[in-house]
Amino acid sequence: MSNTATPNEIDLQQAAEGMVLAAALLDAHGGVLLPQDATLTAATLAAL
Repeated sequence: MSNTATPNEIDLQQAAEGMVLAAALLDAHGGVLLPQDATLTAATLAAL
């Protein structure tokens, strides 16, 4: 991720368990890794 984050972007290091995604989390090819409104868990954060 670049240093110019939009309001819907944070650095992965700032993500915390319990946060809810405002938009789908996509991979570099546009594939959905996590859908909009997904709640981050310790397991999902560890996998990222």
